[in-house]
Amino acid sequence: MRMEKGLRAQQILEAKRIKKEEAAKAKLLEAEKRKQEKERSKQEKRDEKRLKKELKLEQRRLELEIAKELKKPNEDMCLADQKPLPELPRIPGLVLSGSTFSNCLIVVQFLRVFGKALGFNGNTDVPDLSILQEGLLNLGDSMAEVQDLLVRLLSAAVCDPGLITGYKAETALGEHLLNVGMNRDNVSEILQIFMEARCGQTELTESLRTKAFQAHTPAQKASALAFLISELACSRRVVSEIDKNTDYMSNLRRDKWMVEGKLSKLRIIYAKKAGKRDTSGGIDLGEEQHASATPTAGYKRRRKGGDSDADVSQSISVGGNPVKSKFPDTSQGPALYAGLSNRAVRPAMSALFYPCSSSKNQEN
Repeated sequence: MRMEKGLRAQQILEAKRIKKEEAAKAKLLEAEKRKQEKERSKQEKRDEKRLKKELKLEQRRLELEIAKELKKPNEDMCLADQKPLPELPRIPGLVLSGSTFSNCLIVVQFLRVFGKALGFNGNTDVPDLSILQEGLLNLGDSMAEVQDLLVRLLSAAVCDPGLITGYKAETALGEHLLNVGMNRDNVSEILQIFMEARCGQTELTESLRTKAFQAHTPAQKASALAFLISELACSRRVVSEIDKNTDYMSNLRRDKWMVEGKLSKLRIIYAKKAGKRDTSGGIDLGEEQHASATPTAGYKRRRKGGDSDADVSQSISVGGNPVKSKFPDTSQGPALYAGLSNRAVRPAMSALFYPCSSSKNQEN
């Protein structure tokens, strides 16, 4: 019997041990499954984030490409809305050729923009297109004005940008160009020497050896003036004027960006304050309406001896400010309203609608 009981106890212990081992294995398997599931979910989230990031980057790249394509200039023939060019009438009184007139425009526009830097007076020293055309055609007094303009332009060009280093710029009498007083008589010779020093032998320089400036065709004279303008565009005074204007415009743009940044900040602050004011204003309005309909504070009734009127001291919120006023107690019913005199009603109404005046009266 004892042997059987020992065997049974041993079998029971063995079964319990096996069950415990199976339970432990099951727990281990469950924990491993949970761990695998957790890792798989983490990996799925990482993959999802990576895909979202890739999609955002691709979308951003497409947006940049679209913006870049939109910024590219389109050819006139590639436009969808083709419109016929307007027929421009010819300028009245114009007898010069197209190239000659374009050189005249270059001269006038340059002098109007940079004439002040070169010492020109924009009102008197800069001729208009009609005078310049008449001067090129040797008509009337305009020819003398064009010669004076040539003298001033050539004098400025000889000083700055000047001649090429090493070139012997001397007149027929052996004088250097910088030492020669320039006037209408010798301007043709000095122009020939200057143009030969700057651009070499040309048809115009060869012609200036034997003929005066005013004896040439309007096209040649306009080209000579445009040449002087192109040389003066590289002078130090013109370059410094351009740099000055560029710095001025950059300062204006910087100031504009600063002002726009401040304005944007102020707009954001104002929008936030306006939103808060709208929400708080709606609440205050409801409270005021509720206060005007039914009193919101506790009542402290004080009766005067022999007086049937009930003076009620009530704290009413009007516009967020507490105001002490006399107001009838609605809990007593309509009979109390009927017994009130105008002396008790008027202060309450004035306290509701004119809080500032009522507070001053109370201070007094």
